[in-house]
Amino acid sequence: KQDEDTGNLSFEDLVLDGSGEKLLNLTSKSYIKNLTYTDAVSKLIVNGYLYGAKLQNDMTIATETGLQFNNIDLCGHSIKYEGDFKAIGTVTMSEGSTLEVTGSYTQSKDNLYLGTNAKLIVPGDINFINAASMWKAETTAKATIGGDFNYTTSSGFPTAVTGNNAEWSITGSINQGEDSGNLTFQNLKLTGTGEQKLTLTSKSNINKLTTADTVSKVIVNGYLNGVRFNNDMILGTESGVQFNNIDLCGHSIKLESEMKAIGTVTMSEGSTLEVTGSYTQSKDNLYLGTNAKLIVPGDINFINAASMWKAETTAKATIGGNFNYTTSAGFPTAVTGNNAEWSITGSINQGEDSGNLTFQNLKLTGTDEQKLNLTSISNINKLTTADTISKVIVNGYLNGVRFNNDMTIATETGLQFNNIDLCGHSIKYEGDFKAIGTVTMSEGSTLEVTGSYTQSKDNLYLGTNAKLIVPGDINFINTASMWKAEPTAKATIGGNFNYTSSSGFPTAVTGNNAEWTVSGNVIQGEDAGTLKFTTLRMTEKNTSLTLTNGHIDKLILAGVLADYTITPADCYTTLEENGKPDPTPTPTPTPTPTPGPGPEDKIDTSENGGATDTQPDIDKDTTSIVLVKGQKFVLNSVDWESSDSKVVSVSKGTVTAKKAGSAKLSRSGQEINADVIEPTVSKSDKTVSLIAGETGKIVLSGTGELDVIYTSDQPDIAAVDDKGNVTALRKGSTPVYAYVNGVSYKFTVKVADANTGKRDFTKEVYLVPNQSIAFKQTGFKATKATWTSDTAVDDDDIPKGYIFADDCVKINKAGKITAIGSGTTVLTGTDDTGNTANITIVVSEPVTQTIHMNKGATVQIKPYGTKGDLDWSAEDDILEIKKGNKIKGSNAGNTVLTATYENFEYKVNVFVEDPSITDDSFVGKPYTYTIDMKSGEIREIKFGHISDEHEITFISNKNNVAYADSDLVIHARSKGNATLKTKINGKAVTVKVNVE
Repeated sequence: KQDEDTGNLSFEDLVLDGSGEKLLNLTSKSYIKNLTYTDAVSKLIVNGYLYGAKLQNDMTIATETGLQFNNIDLCGHSIKYEGDFKAIGTVTMSEGSTLEVTGSYTQSKDNLYLGTNAKLIVPGDINFINAASMWKAETTAKATIGGDFNYTTSSGFPTAVTGNNAEWSITGSINQGEDSGNLTFQNLKLTGTGEQKLTLTSKSNINKLTTADTVSKVIVNGYLNGVRFNNDMILGTESGVQFNNIDLCGHSIKLESEMKAIGTVTMSEGSTLEVTGSYTQSKDNLYLGTNAKLIVPGDINFINAASMWKAETTAKATIGGNFNYTTSAGFPTAVTGNNAEWSITGSINQGEDSGNLTFQNLKLTGTDEQKLNLTSISNINKLTTADTISKVIVNGYLNGVRFNNDMTIATETGLQFNNIDLCGHSIKYEGDFKAIGTVTMSEGSTLEVTGSYTQSKDNLYLGTNAKLIVPGDINFINTASMWKAEPTAKATIGGNFNYTSSSGFPTAVTGNNAEWTVSGNVIQGEDAGTLKFTTLRMTEKNTSLTLTNGHIDKLILAGVLADYTITPADCYTTLEENGKPDPTPTPTPTPTPTPGPGPEDKIDTSENGGATDTQPDIDKDTTSIVLVKGQKFVLNSVDWESSDSKVVSVSKGTVTAKKAGSAKLSRSGQEINADVIEPTVSKSDKTVSLIAGETGKIVLSGTGELDVIYTSDQPDIAAVDDKGNVTALRKGSTPVYAYVNGVSYKFTVKVADANTGKRDFTKEVYLVPNQSIAFKQTGFKATKATWTSDTAVDDDDIPKGYIFADDCVKINKAGKITAIGSGTTVLTGTDDTGNTANITIVVSEPVTQTIHMNKGATVQIKPYGTKGDLDWSAEDDILEIKKGNKIKGSNAGNTVLTATYENFEYKVNVFVEDPSITDDSFVGKPYTYTIDMKSGEIREIKFGHISDEHEITFISNKNNVAYADSDLVIHARSKGNATLKTKINGKAVTVKVNVE
């Protein structure tokens, strides 16, 4: 017994003898160097302090009034302490030592050392406070903590130049204070039950992390640094977590939050990382090893200087949102490869100042239109689109692409192609095609553009059976050329062929063996390289062929030589006059009739336009006519005059309506009053913006009593009836045209999908079947709300993944509302603060879709909001129903398709039409006919089967020779040749009229 006020009490060697319990009452001024008790002693009761002791045998220690340990060494022995262990100085557990306490362990000063094979057993919490720390822990040491691990000390754990190599098994939480020093584990095993929490700062590091089977989830707040995962596990967070230099080591890790990586993320062979939100790499690299899988339902972002280091060929990354790349680093970095298969549902956005962005294997898996914004330092080796994609919108550049399937491409701000290969597929490009590098059309490829084609560098190659279709001009400029064209390849050019390149066409030792069909002029620049054609077919008279350094083996003219201007006269080897050009290749049939728009606000007489020079019925008894500004037609003689040429002009029998007003047309013995009207469209009415399921109207003023015909380019996006009423069907944008006397007026209908946005719910909201919207109302927390309505279903009947459902809608925990049944429901939501929100949802019945298609054609049906194959049925044999929601027209006629999806019945009204002409007077192969007529004769065009509501408009290239009226009656007017053209459900039908 040492009294409190005594001086120092020091023992070099102290042996406690006797039997039973021994009592030591010691102050902080005591010191025992070597402490031993004999076998007869059962327990050592120590009150106060135990300072400097080297324990020389196994023993049990307890206290009555409290005990603090200072600079003790277990010396390889097993010590059991009954109580809360409080260390105010170093605790050394030399090789083979075991310390087992019955309560908690607190180190408030100096260090803990775990030697070889040492064992620390703490059923309660372990605490490192003040400036206490771990000095070192050997690899074979083990620490088992039954409570929390609390680290608020300012010291590092372990301190510098040492290592915490022990295996730590911790059942409770790990809590690192915000201002604490480094906390490092080489081997950490979490042994709790249910969820176990880690709160760590940026100064933490875990080399190896293992969870017991009893742990369902690890909640990590703050940082997870240096971790090598040792088994599959689920991670979550409450306040956010950042990952730095982690390795999944072949395991499956699921993160129930967004992923924020501030250091390298290594997914070694066989690893799977699945997050429930977005993924952001803000520094260092991501690595995808062999057979690794990355699953991100939201966006993936590479920012600052972050990048992809490498991705192996068998790795897969599935991204449900956008791919955003604004980092200054290359993707992947030099000498490595991004060989993984990337499946991306959203947009791909490459920042203007970002580094290289390279994909070896990219699959686009979105719905409808999917967008790529790429710079000149991007590269895609293999590009595939899912069946759900109708169009790929690419802005910027498309470099190095090898297309893996048919697809339609368009642009909003401009697109340049560089070193692409169609690989035997059919590519449709909506716009002017600009090639700044080689374009390879391998065997069987088809490239169809809707505008012009310009090759400004490198070469174009047309492989076996390749088809190039350009309705506008084709231009070879700078040093661009044709490298080679195989004999079975075909190029059809609707405009001019312009060649100003300094290179030869084709290049040396190759041949331009394709058949080129050109509707416009063929012009070779003065300083251009050699221009050679094996076969050149010119389809329009009064065009010119000008070669300065070229030759044509075989020249085929639609007319006779006198109809053309050819310079020089000897530029060809053989000549074929009055040759009949092959039918113009047509695009894949569309499911509805699209006569095609003309230029906005003016008449369109082009072959591909939808307007026509409507011919008024004028005879000797006609006294008045009504014309539309821009309209033209041909009178039956050339001796007519106009009283006001500023309103109506007459030139060589051709009448042109110039502006609104009135004028008199006269000739000997007859006078006609001509009134010109000018329909107008206000700027605000030119664009109609709707949400899928809503209706709107096309507003065209000033049409008087003239009939207006309305057509939609893509009626599967927005349909229009004969009154101009528009029904929005699915997300997208489509032109809609109003025709008055053949003059076209263009409107744009934009259909939005509310699934991508949020609304303030201050009034009724209308949804179409399966449409989703996100709930947003000021002051209301939709993510923490409960819901009620008069038709709410029982909890057992709520669909999995949702928190509420009634007859009309279902709602998930994020507040997203999805339409599941038609009708009206009034919802009341209450959030966790007691705020309420009321909203009325009206869910419509599915809109009945109407499809016009040709016999033998195949189209795909995709009702809004449905997924996968629907079980379609029809009551007759008009259609053949195929996989992939596709139908094929078997027989002409009308039928109604029905299918049930979720709780809705979908109907599609299908018209199968036969656009072949049945009158034997029209000779030729299907869809291309010739008929001989006499001047003044009329002849009706009779098709196999066209539905009554389908209006067909033929366009004549020479109305003064022959034209077809709205009743499909051909009027032969004067001697000559005229070509009448139309399109029926995408199929071109041509009638050549020879008038004697």
